[in-house]
Amino acid sequence: MLLRSLLALPVATTMAGAQVPARDLEVFVDSVIKAELAREKAPGAGFAFVQNGVVAHIRTLQVAYRWVLADERTRTRRCARTIRLPTATPVLSRSTNEHGDAMQLTGRRGRRCGVAMKRAKGAKTAKAEEAEVLNVNGREVRITHPDKPYFSREVRLTKLDLVRYYLAVAPGAVAGIRDRPVVLKRFVNGAEAAPFYQKRAPEGRPEWLRTVTLSFPSGRTAEEIVVDDAAGLAWIVNLGCIELHPHAVRTGDLDRPDELRIDLDPTPGVTWDDVRRVAMEAKALLEEMGLRGWPKTSGSRGIHINARIQPRWTFTQVRRAALAFSREIERRAPSLATSKWWKEERRGVFLDYNQNAKDRTTCSAYSVRPLPDARVSTPLEWSEIPDCNPADFTTRTVPARLAELGDLHAGMDDATGSLETLLELAARDEATGLGDAPWPPHFQKMDGESTRVAPSRAKSAAKSAATQRAKKRR
Repeated sequence: MLLRSLLALPVATTMAGAQVPARDLEVFVDSVIKAELAREKAPGAGFAFVQNGVVAHIRTLQVAYRWVLADERTRTRRCARTIRLPTATPVLSRSTNEHGDAMQLTGRRGRRCGVAMKRAKGAKTAKAEEAEVLNVNGREVRITHPDKPYFSREVRLTKLDLVRYYLAVAPGAVAGIRDRPVVLKRFVNGAEAAPFYQKRAPEGRPEWLRTVTLSFPSGRTAEEIVVDDAAGLAWIVNLGCIELHPHAVRTGDLDRPDELRIDLDPTPGVTWDDVRRVAMEAKALLEEMGLRGWPKTSGSRGIHINARIQPRWTFTQVRRAALAFSREIERRAPSLATSKWWKEERRGVFLDYNQNAKDRTTCSAYSVRPLPDARVSTPLEWSEIPDCNPADFTTRTVPARLAELGDLHAGMDDATGSLETLLELAARDEATGLGDAPWPPHFQKMDGESTRVAPSRAKSAAKSAATQRAKKRR
């Protein structure tokens, strides 16, 4: 059995402070894995180990598992992720991977510690059997741990409740992500726990689920999931995707967005009334630019406005148009809106132009947000904005609203517009000396971009340099 030999791995921590030489363990484990891989011929197997509620996903067994056992302050396992090793009390955790393997970590300090893995054929653990299979338009989708709590504060929702919500709003939710690569924002322990982002499509996915290869500003690439129907939607929600995060491109052209995204993000202390007033200014400016805006609540404190555009411009050009749009709104409503990137300079509602940069995503329509009331990012009519309350749109109310009103964004694809007028506005700004604004930190420095240093730090550095020059003159 694969990795059976690891059961013989010794643990020499018989007293506090004792430590097993890391190199000896590394050599032993590496040799065992290589031998077992050669015999089992399973170089692509992927596994997920669970320990104290933390999941460490290992893409391939060709990565050596290196264990370092030290005192209580430094117990770590070095692998794809760092997790705690067993303490003085017995530990037993179980999980399964996409191949149906049951795994466990066991241990007691001062005794043997190892990893045992067995193929779950026939006899399965009770926990591994906790699943419900849904038939979604003729496709089977397995929902694991359906009773797992995902919301437990103001509302109580299990994973299965969340899947059922998304199936109830599938006509609208799928329309917002169809034919687009999706970043998986996974809340594997529910809305109250920290999520992690996963760009690469998981192994063991259904054959009917599409993927595309997307490139990033770093030069790396990833094969990302594409959801085209309700079954695919249910499948990614089962992974813990409370929110839906599609890119602004279609699979036919991954380098030219078909959507301009206006993100109204209120700074601390800004009222909902101010957000609504800025939204109406944005509507008027979009119409002047020959574009139609489609508003929705962000699901939190802000408003998102999307405008369908022709896929003729690069990400850099679309972001340039978004920056010009933000600056114009700031000029029209200086007491309400800001285009300033640095938080220390922001006042009022921030128009986040960088949401249009490549590799940036925002939650799409009908996404559930990880707030205590399970609030939903909900499409609106423009006439609703002056009186709406974002707290009214939750997983309990939105399905009925969709059934009654239909998808208010259904006509977006038929309202495609051009960025030419906005880009002319950008050119006028540049002619007056307004250069590029800061990009997100993981992007390379762009031509014409202003200093990518917070103003307060720049002033401090300048003051320090002046002081040093004065000392030298003395």
